[in-house]
Amino acid sequence: MRPFQGRGWLDPFSGGVAPGYYIVPLRGDSNAMNAVTQAWLRKSKDNLESADILRVHGTPSGTLDRAYFAMFDAAKAMGAAEGKDYPPCSKWLDTFGKVFVETGRIEPGLFDDLREAYRLRKLDVYGTREEDRIPRDAAESVFLKAAHFVAMAENYLKAAGGELEAGQSK
Repeated sequence: MRPFQGRGWLDPFSGGVAPGYYIVPLRGDSNAMNAVTQAWLRKSKDNLESADILRVHGTPSGTLDRAYFAMFDAAKAMGAAEGKDYPPCSKWLDTFGKVFVETGRIEPGLFDDLREAYRLRKLDVYGTREEDRIPRDAAESVFLKAAHFVAMAENYLKAAGGELEAGQSK
């Protein structure tokens, strides 16, 4: 099966195409994991850049949201490199923990940071009370942890022998 060659990215869960990212090969292609990994890493870095813009403009909720998704997409890149698909919702965190933390591939503290970002984002999105609002310093902290998490994922992928696209860190 040939991959779609247009602009957009292939969502591995729905199979749908969304604008903004180059399409990745379909599963089963010999280069699929590398291409899928690169697409998730690129998406992660785009989210981190968006989080930084929102952080600079003093938007804690947006900063937190994009920082969390930078971490999520970096975790997806790591999973894609291992040939793993994560289940939807919060169960993906448990799967990521089993694949990467329980096997000693990443530090437990990084996983704690990811879980905390997930918890805060969920509180921010679904919370309705004034105390559910995310303070600027909390969003800043999550942003810094997200930058560290994305760098860790990129280093993990390089160490695993992954080739990065032009424009990604070497």
